[in-house]
Amino acid sequence: MRHEDLRLFLAIAETRNMRRAAEQLGTTQSALTKAMRRLETELRTRLFDRAPRGVELTEPGRSFHARVRAVDAQLSQALHELDDMRMGELGLVRFGCTAANFETIANPVLQQLVQSRPQARFALTLDISSRLIDLLLQGQLDLVVAGAPAAAPAELEHLPLHEETLHAVVRSGHPLLRAKAAPADLAGCRWLLPPPGRITRRWIERRLHELGLPPPRIAVETDATVVLLSPLLRSTDLVAPMTRRVLASPAGAGLKPLDRLLGGSADELVVFWRRGSYLSPLAQDFRAALQQAAARTRT
Repeated sequence: MRHEDLRLFLAIAETRNMRRAAEQLGTTQSALTKAMRRLETELRTRLFDRAPRGVELTEPGRSFHARVRAVDAQLSQALHELDDMRMGELGLVRFGCTAANFETIANPVLQQLVQSRPQARFALTLDISSRLIDLLLQGQLDLVVAGAPAAAPAELEHLPLHEETLHAVVRSGHPLLRAKAAPADLAGCRWLLPPPGRITRRWIERRLHELGLPPPRIAVETDATVVLLSPLLRSTDLVAPMTRRVLASPAGAGLKPLDRLLGGSADELVVFWRRGSYLSPLAQDFRAALQQAAARTRT
C-alpha cells in the first residue's frame, strides 16, 4: 500500500470533492481517480460513493479514514522528531488540558520544563475534555490532562493524578452565605458559567434540576478560566463553579463555597495517551512531572 495513495485518500475524504482535492494537491482528477481505484482494489472494498456535489465516504470508508488520519498524524510526528534529532533539539510535546486544571497542575509543570529544557518546544491546547480526547485519538495530541470519563476509549491509557472537588462559590458576605438562606434562593441568582457542554456547567445544571429549580440564569458565559475572573466574583453577587485547588489558591481569596446549599462534586483527574503510541523522552518526562506535581498537591 502506497503512502502517496493514503495521502490522496485523506485529501478526498476531507474535501468531499475530487476537483478541490486535485487543486489542493497540485495534481489532476484522473490521477486521483486512478489512485483511488488502485486503493479500493487493494482493500477489496468501495471507499466512496458519488454524491450530488462530489463524493461521500462509505461506511467502511469512514472507518478507514479515522484510522488513516491517526496513522498520518503519527507519521508526521515521527518525521518532526527526526528533524528535531538532526537539529540537536529535544523535540515537541503536544498536550491538552482543561482550562479548570491548567493553573494548578499543567502550568507549574510547563514552567519547570521550559526553564530546565531550553531547547524543548511545547504546543498547548485548552479545551473541554471531550474535544481533547478526540484530538488525542486523532493523533493531534500526545498527552491530555482531563477528568476521567465514565468509560474511557479502549485506544487510550491513563494514569490517575488526583481527585478534584468542584464547588459553587460566591464572594464573602454574599446573601447566600447567611444562615437563613435556602436552596430555593439559588433560583434568583445570576451565574458566571462556561459554554454549554462543559463538565462544570453540566454539574450546575444537574444539581439545580435535582433541587427542583429552574436552569441557571446566565449573566456571564465565557471560555476563560475562572482564575482570570475571580476579581469579578469578589466584586459582584455572581455565582460560579470553582475547583477546590483554585479556591485554596490566591485566586480563591475572598470567595466561599456554597456546599450547604448545593453540595460538591468529586472527579478524578488523569493524564491520557494513546495505547501503544510512541512517546518521546520529553513527553515521558512531562507525564512523570505531572504525576510528581499532583503528588505534591496531595501532601
